[in-house]
Parts: sequence; structure tokens; C-alpha cells
Amino acid sequence: MTVKTFIQKLFSPFFKIQVRRLKFHTVLTSCIAIILGCSAAALSYSQILYEPDEYVTNYLYTYNPIEKADSRITILAIDSASEAQYGAYENWSRELLAQAVTKLSNDNASVIALDTDLSEEKDRDGDLALVNASKQAGNVIAMASASFDTLDISKKTDVYDSFMPSPADSTMKWREHSAVSIRFPYDALNEAVTVGISNTTQASADGSIRSAALSLSFQETVLESFASIVYRTYQKAHGLDCIFPELDEQNLFGFNQIWDTTSYQVISFSDYLAGNYASSLIDDHIILIGEYTAAPSANYIDYIRFDRKKYQEILLEAGILQALLTQRVIYNVNRTLQALLYGFGTAILYLFLIRRKGFFAFLFPLFLLLLSTGFAYALNASGHRLLLLVPILFTLAALMISLLQKLLYNIIERHRMERTMKLYMDSQIVDQITEVSPFELTHLSERRQIAVLFVDIRGFTSLSEELDPADVVEVLNQYFTIVYAAIQAWNGTLDKFIGDAAMAIFNAPAEHEDYIFHAVCAADDIIKSFEPIRQAFFKKYGKEIHVGIGVNCGEAIVGNIGCMRRMDYTAIGDTVNTASRLESQAAPDQILVSESMLEALGERARVSFVGALNLKGKTNTVDTYQLNSIDKPTPPNLSARKEFLNEARLLYSKMGANRPIPAFLEKIPSRL
Repeated sequence: MTVKTFIQKLFSPFFKIQVRRLKFHTVLTSCIAIILGCSAAALSYSQILYEPDEYVTNYLYTYNPIEKADSRITILAIDSASEAQYGAYENWSRELLAQAVTKLSNDNASVIALDTDLSEEKDRDGDLALVNASKQAGNVIAMASASFDTLDISKKTDVYDSFMPSPADSTMKWREHSAVSIRFPYDALNEAVTVGISNTTQASADGSIRSAALSLSFQETVLESFASIVYRTYQKAHGLDCIFPELDEQNLFGFNQIWDTTSYQVISFSDYLAGNYASSLIDDHIILIGEYTAAPSANYIDYIRFDRKKYQEILLEAGILQALLTQRVIYNVNRTLQALLYGFGTAILYLFLIRRKGFFAFLFPLFLLLLSTGFAYALNASGHRLLLLVPILFTLAALMISLLQKLLYNIIERHRMERTMKLYMDSQIVDQITEVSPFELTHLSERRQIAVLFVDIRGFTSLSEELDPADVVEVLNQYFTIVYAAIQAWNGTLDKFIGDAAMAIFNAPAEHEDYIFHAVCAADDIIKSFEPIRQAFFKKYGKEIHVGIGVNCGEAIVGNIGCMRRMDYTAIGDTVNTASRLESQAAPDQILVSESMLEALGERARVSFVGALNLKGKTNTVDTYQLNSIDKPTPPNLSARKEFLNEARLLYSKMGANRPIPAFLEKIPSRL
């Protein structure tokens, strides 16, 4: 299979181009797909929704179960058990930290990182003990915290009064701003240890911290971050090269927080000093000393999003440090690539959805969202971060618009089908059968009082043998046009065409008042409307044609009669048979009615007695009358009559110069 053939087969369901014309539905679908695709691409590339996108993306990535804590990191936790033994941490003598540093050094810890506030001096002996222990160990790193120029110090003094360093807020552009102050460890300790800035991080708008820097600017100097110094010290201790990540345009890199906090190796501070620990957790490890509270799994979110009352600095530093150790930093996927991916994917998705029906079309986008989220997780684990709000929005948009288009298309198709069906059945019958199920159609039969009209062309069968088939069809079409127009105008239902005859019923399927009188009015309209056809026929062929009509009323069985594969809405019974026999007895341009109709007609119609006729199939004679004249009001369904005649004129006009509008249509008035 060639590439061209493959492409044609791939896209042929979506772009079926006909030689003469394009299907409107296909063109509309293609246009919507292109608009959706371009919109998704433009919105993704412009990053207008970047901030709300971060809310969604960070929320999803927060629940990432893939990341586990690195086994090279051990947390020496200043926890509730330690405070129970030694008192509240803020009251501790730094002699306890000095003991821990000395013991860790003796236990061969690679790096000792003091991730706790040491900016103020306390008791002289304890402070001095920590200084001496740090000098002797030689691998101690202490934290300093920065204050940023994006914070209003007058309103947020509590931030600086707290020992806890705060990340830069989401409005800060890291490359353009610098720290306004630094809280270093107390002077003696500052000279005895290596100092790194702990809060070289930037919070997103939703509070999640997923971006960090390797350094920050302060008074025209560059200060290295706490995590990067710990990483550098560890690599140096093992004779390894330091490979720092590439930074983005804001001099930041992304990292994943550790969702499963139970995967951290944690030793309680009090247990360590008491000797209750495994030496394998210390030997050749990075030791982070700081305040830590064991996290119940239900509250892990508190340890990932920045909340001063719940946020744990030591876990954040552990996450950054792990990213540096494992070289698994996170970069946003190139926005041009994202735009192309989302644009093309949205367009293809829409084209796919529009071709699917049923519940699958609804479930597939939801499945696709789950699949794409899983793909984003896997991509994130490999160091690439996709923003997910745009694909989520446009997947839902594609689903809703495709459902709406299908709904509108089905409505249009149903309307088109109804219009097509009305070419073969009466409009009232079409309206009825489209509102019920096929099973219910078999039960739509009843006895009802109706009026029945039969009409046919006198002697047309013999005349048609002398005419060309095209001429026969043309005359019949003209004749049936005026028959249908008259029946429709007077609320009748065209039952069927039978050769050159037609049958109509009144008062079914819908009930109407004065239906008997309406049937006679329709008969009179047919006679008068046929006059232009008769004259044109005589002028063209030199022969006379006329119509005869019979009308009767009474009870009949009305409904859908047939089998499940083929049904007709019709009326059967003696009333119908009598009307048919009257029509067969009618003279040219004569309307015969039965005696049963006279009472309903009253003085509105003038009739003359024809006689008691012996009709075929009837045991008794039937008193028959000829309609001479009638006082007709405005037809009750005049608007439908006008619409039908206008459609007929329009149809002929669209046939071009070779098919001029017939004279009979020009001469038929909207109201007779």
C-alpha cells in the first residue's frame, strides 16, 4: 500500500468529496474541526489560560504515585516524640544539635544538612558546642532564608518573624527580581558551616511549589541554594561530577514533590541520640535535620501545597535534592509542540466523534481524558510537563459540539425525510407515523365517522394509449397537483393515487368540524382547478378530458393496515365502497353525493336529484344527488395550500428554461 493510498483510506470517511458538489454535513464538520483545532492550538500557544491551567495541572500531578523518596536521603526528624523528651524545640539548647552532628560524623554521614532556623543566638555554651561540632565534622550545611521584593513587608511581617522560609509568590519573575534581605545563621556558626538559601523556590498561583532555582541574587552577589550545596557536597564526597539541570527562561527548573511521604527514611531525633536506629540509614547518606510531622496518607496534600501552618520545609528540600540527585527535573513541553499536538488532536478527535453513534461517542472522550492523563503522568516521570487544561476543555467542547451537531443534523435529516415521505404520503399521515413506534402503528386503527372523496379522469386510460409516456406523466402530475392542493386546503387526507384516480378521506387521522361540507368544497375546487388543464390538453392534443367525483360519508374503519414491512394508512368499509361507486357513475365534470350528506350540507349547497342508482356491490339502490353550486368560505388550511403551490412553482422554475412553469400553476389562484 502506497502512502497516498493509506492517506486516502485514513481520511476518506471524513472528507468525502463528490465531483459535482460537497455534502453540506461534511463541509460543516470539517470547518468545525478546523476551528476547534486552531482554537486549541492558539489558546495553548498564547498561554492565556496558563494560571488556571497550572491549578488543574498541579492538582493532577500532585496525586502522582510514581515518585518515591530516594534511599540516599535520611530525615533526622525533630518530631513529637523528640519534643516529648526534650521539650518544645524553640527551647532546645543547641548542645543537642551539636551531639547529633558529632554522632552523625562518627557514623560516616556524607552530608549533614541543618534544615532549621539558626539565625538567632541562644545559650552561649550550646551555640559554641554546635560551632565546634560543625567545624570538626567539616560537612555541615546550614540554611539561610531570603525575603523577596515582591512581598509587602508591612503586611507580612509575620512571615519574617517566623523561622519558616517562604517561597517566592507566583507573580515574581525570578530572573528580574532579587532578595531584599537574607537571614543567615548566627555569626559564629555562619563561619563554621557552608550556607545555602533554602527558599529559592517559587509557588504557583494555587500554592503548589514545583519550581526551584539553583541560586538567587542579593546585593550584586549570587548565593547558592541549600539543596544545590547539599547535592554538590554529596557528589564531591563520592568523587562524582555535579551535573546541574538546564534552567528555563526564568532561571528555574521543575521538580516533582514526593506524594508517598511514607517512602522517606525517617529516624526520630530522640531515638538517634538514644542509639535506637539502623546504622545503614546513616552511613554514606545525606542527613536532613529539621522539624517533621509524620503525614497520614489522607493529608499528604498539606505537605505539598504551601500553607504556613502545615507546610514542611524539610520535605520540600528533600524533593528538590532528589531531583538533583536523580537528574529527573521537569521541563514544560515546548509550547509550539504543545499547540500543534492539541490543535491536531482536537481536530482528529472531533472528526472521530462525529462519525460515532450511541453511548460509545459519549464514553470515548472520557476514556481519552483518562488515557491522556496517564500519558501525562508517564511523560512527567520522564521529565516533561504537559499543561492539561486546554486538552480537557477542548475534549469536552468537541464532545458537546459533536453531540449538538448530531442533534441538529438528525433534526434536519428527519425534516428532510418527512418532506420526502410527504411526496408519497399525505402530510397528516406522515406527521402521525413519525410520532409513534413501528409497533404502535399496528394498533392505530378505529371506527370513525368520515367523508370519502374519489376522483378520476374520464376516459384517460384510452387516451393515454395515444400519448407519449412523458406526456401522460406530465398531465397526471398536473392533475394530481390540483387534487392535492384542494384536499389539503380543506383539511382532507390524501389516501392514495390509483392510476388516474385519487382517494381522500376527511376527519381522519385528525378530527375536524364540518368535515362533510369540507369534502364537498374540495370536490368543487378540483372541478374548477382542472379547467386550465382541460383547456391546455385540448389545445395541445385536440381532445377533451374531464373528471368525475363521488363523495360519501358514514362510518368506516380507519388506520394502518398491512404487515410490519409494509403498511398503508387508509379507510375500508361500505362508506368507502359507496363513494367509489358514485365516482364511477359520475358524468364528466360532475360531482355526485349520497343522500346521507344532504343534512350536513344544508342550504350552503344546491343539489339536484339524479336518481336511485343501482351501485355495484349494493343490494339496495342509493339515492344520488348532483352538486350544482356551493357557498364556500375561506379554506381552513389556506396557508398550507399557498405553501404547496409556491413549492410547486419553485420546483418548476428550478428546472430551467426547458421546463417553464405550466399554465395550470400560473392560473390556479391561492383561493378559489
